[in-house]
Amino acid sequence: MNPTGQPMGVPAPSAPSGAAKDAVNLPSLFIIILGGLGAALFLVGLVGDASGGSMKMVEGLMSSLPPDQQEKFREMLAAQGSSRGSGVFQSIVGLAFTGLVIFGGLQMRALKNWPVALAACIVAMLPCGSNCCCCIGIPIGIWAIITLTKPEVKSAFS
Repeated sequence: MNPTGQPMGVPAPSAPSGAAKDAVNLPSLFIIILGGLGAALFLVGLVGDASGGSMKMVEGLMSSLPPDQQEKFREMLAAQGSSRGSGVFQSIVGLAFTGLVIFGGLQMRALKNWPVALAACIVAMLPCGSNCCCCIGIPIGIWAIITLTKPEVKSAFS
């Protein structure tokens, strides 16, 4: 038996190369941070939509408008059909997407589950709902995808 517990002549399982770990270190960290920021924004949106806080804010802003403008604004809101339920649903879907981004970033960092890591990078670039993180998600996602598709990084995933 060799020191790893394998029979003699059987090669020891290879650990991920240091170069691959170094290559995914920063992109995966930024993907995780991006997912965390998105989750925080969607949580704030969820709380605001569930409590009706966003409509209170809109009504507060409307009170500063002249009366004729207020009526036009109310008509515009009614035409949009803005409802509390759609905002809550959008926030819940956004939280699911950011959960995937965080999980995929962690998988990328650990050099496990390459398809999930790739999917997380793609989802990080999508403008899901009202999340403003897609502006910084596009360059970070492209960087992470380029890193993931390097042959030495792809071969290091278990």
